[in-house]
Amino acid sequence: MKKWYQIAVVVFTVGMLASCTSFKTPIKKMMAVEKGMTKNQIVDVLGSPSYRSFNDEKELWEFRQFLAGGNTSVILITFIDGRVEKMDTFEELPFRESECEQGHPKKGN
Repeated sequence: MKKWYQIAVVVFTVGMLASCTSFKTPIKKMMAVEKGMTKNQIVDVLGSPSYRSFNDEKELWEFRQFLAGGNTSVILITFIDGRVEKMDTFEELPFRESECEQGHPKKGN
């Protein structure tokens, strides 16, 4: 019985550490982004974008990472002439069906 308890404690501890690491990773990546970086430099830091859009003047890349607790970290990078012009970050809260019934889902900050 004691052996099973020890295994459960180890599994729980590893799970908690993994969730903390996944929560902090977007912050570390976000802090590495600087104005003027190239698209290749952004791919080196953040990987490939989850979504991409563009018009005649700008290109927007969106990066999403699921966090512990169901939230989603979102990083938006705006490029002009192939270089970072702007970055926005926010965290989306998980969708809850009860919010939809109220007619207006709450948005993340």
